[in-house]
Formats: sequence, C-alpha cells, structure tokens
Amino acid sequence: MTRLVADEAELLLIAVAPDYRRRGVGTALIRAAIAECSVGSIAKLHLEVRAGNDAVKMYATHGFAKVGERRAYYRGKTGVAYDAHTYSKDINS
Repeated sequence: MTRLVADEAELLLIAVAPDYRRRGVGTALIRAAIAECSVGSIAKLHLEVRAGNDAVKMYATHGFAKVGERRAYYRGKTGVAYDAHTYSKDINS
C-alpha cells in the first residue's frame, strides 16, 4: 500500500506472516512496490520502520538509505517506546 504525492511515494504497509518470513515474500513485495513506482513518474520512495526491525536489512539490500529518525514514536503493547527510522530510495538511479 502506497501513498503518492507529486513525484514521491510512501510505502505505508508491508507485512509478511511469521511462517512466511525469510522465504522471499518480503523481497517480492518490496520489488513489486519499486517496480510500480518505476513505471510511473515516481522519483523517490519513502518508508518508515520501527528501529530494530529485521526488515531493515532487506530494505538496505534494495537500496534504501536511512534519512531520518523519530525518537520514541512507537509504543509496544507493554508501553515500551521504540524509535521510528525513515528510509528513502531514488527510483531511477
């Protein structure tokens, strides 16, 4: 699911059920999002993820770079605060 504004898009949600993680499902989803952006007029794709999320490695593999951070942005079920990290990728480079 993405949100489009001018020539930029934000990946709002990507989720893989625990039993299907590390089987290429997340990679297929992120590749599909990048491909969708590349056939349009999107120049940059953004996303945000909780600090420490294992998906960060996958995003880095696909060319996303950390561009920002929101301290204590997310709250876990027990009330623990987690930082949010924002990442960005130039689509046509």
